[in-house]
Amino acid sequence: NLRVSPERITSSEKFAVAVEVTNTGERAGDEVVQLYIHDVVSSLVTRPVKELKAFRRVTLQPGETRTVEFILGPNQLSYLEEHMRPFVEKGTFEIQVGPSSAEGQVVILEVL
Repeated sequence: NLRVSPERITSSEKFAVAVEVTNTGERAGDEVVQLYIHDVVSSLVTRPVKELKAFRRVTLQPGETRTVEFILGPNQLSYLEEHMRPFVEKGTFEIQVGPSSAEGQVVILEVL
């Protein structure tokens, strides 16, 4: 149930990432929803495979489902270019959301 809206943005626009989280257990519990970003093709510098950009702890009762939403923008997509200025590169970004960096769902964001 991972979704990004809008799916295409300019380098100065904000976007939303939403995912539904369900407690399938028999007790109340907490989940830390983590959001990672990967710049698929970085032309100026080598970027990490996954960068943790946001996280949120949610408490869920047994059987409860809640939508967790992140509002992101240029600050989460940018990196420092050669003159040490923030720069958002055009192209494809993979947004991964899940309980850890090893597991989760991926959705694509295009920066025009």
